Amino acid sequence: MKSKVGLLKKINSGKNLIHTLIFILIIAIFSILLMDLCLKKIQAPFEIFSVLGDLYYKVCLSYIASFIFYTVTVHIPKQRKRISVHRYLNNKIGSIHCIERDLLNVVINGSVLRGGLADENLDKLIKEKLETICRNINPQNQIVLVSTMGVVKFDNWFQLLNFMHNQIKSDINDLLFFQECLDGESVSLLTNIEDCFSQHINRMRGNALGNEDMSGYSSSLWNLHTDAKNLINSFHNNSRKISHKYDENFIANQKKY
Repeated sequence: MKSKVGLLKKINSGKNLIHTLIFILIIAIFSILLMDLCLKKIQAPFEIFSVLGDLYYKVCLSYIASFIFYTVTVHIPKQRKRISVHRYLNNKIGSIHCIERDLLNVVINGSVLRGGLADENLDKLIKEKLETICRNINPQNQIVLVSTMGVVKFDNWFQLLNFMHNQIKSDINDLLFFQECLDGESVSLLTNIEDCFSQHINRMRGNALGNEDMSGYSSSLWNLHTDAKNLINSFHNNSRKISHKYDENFIANQKKY
């Protein structure tokens, strides 16, 4: 089942589509050259072969013309836009990653566990330990968020989760405004993160519930952790060429001054 899901992801990926279109273009060019240089000199044994050959020739020409039109009017302007907004998108993706890490760090450090588990490195955190940590947190208690944004005090954990949701939602909305400049996997992960907050982590929008631990939040927090990590990896993997081009343009512009 996993292999089928992986295959579907590859089929639906933007890179795979571009490679497929280029492959079809090569076949169309090769077919036209073959027909013009060789096959037209050979007498067709049946009329239907000649008719189908002419039809295929026209289809190949149409595809080549459409590919050139798409490249000039859609692909090249899109690539230029991706380069121009790359720094902005990269900073927004980085902001989401930092907010997620800030939230997980305060969850870990807010636990009353002993023996060093509360200082677990996020990169080594596993789902089972996160579940244990959440069982030892009372969401009714006051909490202080010490993060890259500064120090903020909250009356309870529900207010904290609402605050983090608003921060991350703002970044997601800004990113989706440039959705055409993002790869499909990154867009999917962004919607997953927003859904994780709005439907699970911050479902009550900051209003306090009566629960005395956060065990019901551990699964959603883990999903947020994995999605945020996959998001930054996906964005960097799918924008390497764009990143290099942006750096080249940035250096070239700096030399002008």
